[in-house]
Amino acid sequence: MLTRFIYQFQNILSFGLIFLSVLALALWMQGLVITRPDITSEPLSDDDSDFFMENVVLTGKDSYDNHYQIKSERLVHYPTLGGSSLESLQLTQYRTDGTIQNITSNQGWLDNDKQTLTLSKEVRIRNRNDKQPSSLSITERLVIHLKQQGGQS
Repeated sequence: MLTRFIYQFQNILSFGLIFLSVLALALWMQGLVITRPDITSEPLSDDDSDFFMENVVLTGKDSYDNHYQIKSERLVHYPTLGGSSLESLQLTQYRTDGTIQNITSNQGWLDNDKQTLTLSKEVRIRNRNDKQPSSLSITERLVIHLKQQGGQS
């Protein structure tokens, strides 16, 4: 009878220790889950971007009432540099005289105010008009002022 009592006591003690171990582990893990992570970060450097977008289409109107559309495979915004880099972009300008100007480039930079677009690396400019044959110009760098002071967006 005493051996049976000791055997049952050992089983109860073993079960109790296992239960207490599991309870202690659960409480410890719960503490890890509940604690808030430290989300303080260092200020952004010039190389840090805060967001990017792919397959971007931007539209607008310049101060001469010409509509334009900018398409880019990728836009990366750099807040400390005051603008966004563009990759594989196409600018289409629809002028009031009926001329459509297509400009393509491998790289570009658009300032935060969307006033100046700087294109670089194989810039191709093609003008199309119903009255004249199309023309093609090629350059390495082109700066386009999308809006003049007082212009509309």
